[in-house]
Amino acid sequence: MVERGSESGVRARASWVRNSLIFCALSNFNDGKSWFDGSGSRSRSKGNSSPAQVYCYHDEVAPLRTVRHNGPTKGKRFYGCSYWPFRVLDKDPRLCELEDENDSLREKVKKLKAKKEELEDKVAQMGIATTETMLELKEHNTDKRLMLTLIFS
Repeated sequence: MVERGSESGVRARASWVRNSLIFCALSNFNDGKSWFDGSGSRSRSKGNSSPAQVYCYHDEVAPLRTVRHNGPTKGKRFYGCSYWPFRVLDKDPRLCELEDENDSLREKVKKLKAKKEELEDKVAQMGIATTETMLELKEHNTDKRLMLTLIFS
């Protein structure tokens, strides 16, 4: 028996869940006799027999699902996990840390790109202002020379 919560237990459960989902998808639960209702989670009694409830490894009742993909198993029913695809297995903590770090780095890159564009705009505006100031100084300097020339002539 595999201990719950251990790493090998998680791998064993993952393998079992994957194999059981494949087996359930490939096997025909109905065999042409439908004792399941349309919702897929309740059962209609057929005589005295009623199906036993199936539980996933999250200790939740496993919902009965139908294969919807085209192929030889389309329309067949299987027991799935109530958390699929949201939480089949807990992720490796290191993987979660790396994903979080990746997300934060992407946010930093977005912020830095926005700041770069803002600074480029400011530099362009400063260049225009500097050019205008230089032209004004040249005009002012030329006016001074003309005045001095007129005074001394």
